[in-house]
Amino acid sequence: SEGSTQLLVNLACLMSACHTNDVRATDLLLRSLSSSNAVLRTYAAQLSPHYRDQLVIAKLLEMLRLEKVWFVRLEVIRALGMMEVKEAKDPLTEILIHPRVPSEEKGEAIAALINSWEEIGDHELAALIRSKRGGFRHLACQIVSHLDLKDKTASIEILLEDPIAEVRIAALNTLSFLGLKRLSTQGLSKIVDLTEDPNGSVALTAAWIISRFAPETACQVIKQSIYGTDDATRRLGALILGRIGPAGNRLAEEVLKITPDPFVKANLALGAIGQGGNDTLYADTLHTFLLLRKGKVMWERSSNPLFQVLSPSKICHIPQVTQYPTMVDHLTRLDILKTLAVLNHPKATEAMKQFLREEGYGVSFSASTLLLEEGGEEVYAILRSLLDEKEDHIRIQAALVLALMGGDEKGAQVLQKGYFLVDREMKIHIIGALGHIGDKGSIPFLLKLLEEPYPTLKVMAASALIQCVYH
Repeated sequence: SEGSTQLLVNLACLMSACHTNDVRATDLLLRSLSSSNAVLRTYAAQLSPHYRDQLVIAKLLEMLRLEKVWFVRLEVIRALGMMEVKEAKDPLTEILIHPRVPSEEKGEAIAALINSWEEIGDHELAALIRSKRGGFRHLACQIVSHLDLKDKTASIEILLEDPIAEVRIAALNTLSFLGLKRLSTQGLSKIVDLTEDPNGSVALTAAWIISRFAPETACQVIKQSIYGTDDATRRLGALILGRIGPAGNRLAEEVLKITPDPFVKANLALGAIGQGGNDTLYADTLHTFLLLRKGKVMWERSSNPLFQVLSPSKICHIPQVTQYPTMVDHLTRLDILKTLAVLNHPKATEAMKQFLREEGYGVSFSASTLLLEEGGEEVYAILRSLLDEKEDHIRIQAALVLALMGGDEKGAQVLQKGYFLVDREMKIHIIGALGHIGDKGSIPFLLKLLEEPYPTLKVMAASALIQCVYH
């Protein structure tokens, strides 16, 4: 559509300007932060830490107060945290104590705040732990973890009895990070008691911790959750069952045979991979899930931020992001495909080929910039092998994704040849990918594109040229 095309042009211009590291790019960054398009504001916020200009910081602080779109707010908070802006401390603190702020936003606010702490005095930490605000008590746990304050173990043990579940989980995570050897006998007893907590996430987190010294009790708690009625708790229980390793092998085998829930099986496999069990079996489980699951899926943060759970998609359409639920689904599936590739699953190549055959160019382009840039060598190998496919669609898709993972000379050549086989919208994606790679070998090709009759393609080519020159 015209709107999505214009967005890609604006993004390309923004990225090319920021690649120059020229102070004049600040003006474009400021305009993008003020854009009516939420996606453009998001990307501008992501790029802001590269330009620690006072005007940019002032704009981000203004957005922290006024921005309404949640995913833009998250990027603004992250940017302010990365820049360690002292003026952001008070508004970030307000986020912690506001009763209606979503937990994900509070988590980002905590992450941003702890960047400003290089040390903390005993009185200040004690004040946070004793605070009547749950957000401050949660922050205390994160600061102790961030600064690795092992001598504060006893102080955090107090929060195991906190009335707020999120704080109890934060305390459990912090104590696990500091090391169980530092726990008092009373502290260990409290953790065991928390396996019977009415909050499923608290009970499962406690079970995960005690699996190191009381595996039978841990497995019993996990088993009850997996065979329970709450879907979210069953999926989290399956993931944690995988994470506890050999101690849960017998129960894991039972669950894989008995449960009819594909998400329980998949989460168990995701947790168990790399824990010393049968990785081949778990890879087969994930491959079967991808093959049979037709509905959209997503990664869902559980109440414990340490655990990312595979779930049916709850993503709603966002007017300013084309096919947003589909994009999230593709991101998730690509992540699972990456796992299959790392495990050298015999059907990983065919699964990747089928994915590239079915999915849309534009969505894969967006997904790749966010996900596959961190793909392992096994993923590279699969995609390189697909550059020789007979089907133009698969060959170009593989080259596009491979290019966005960091660049490949052969992939760039496939993109340049494929440019003349696709429609105008796909041409925009290819030019954007070549700019993302920044290979100077693409400069002659891009110079020729400046003669294109379409103004949009000319602008994209010019932006890609700038990125290649300054890469």
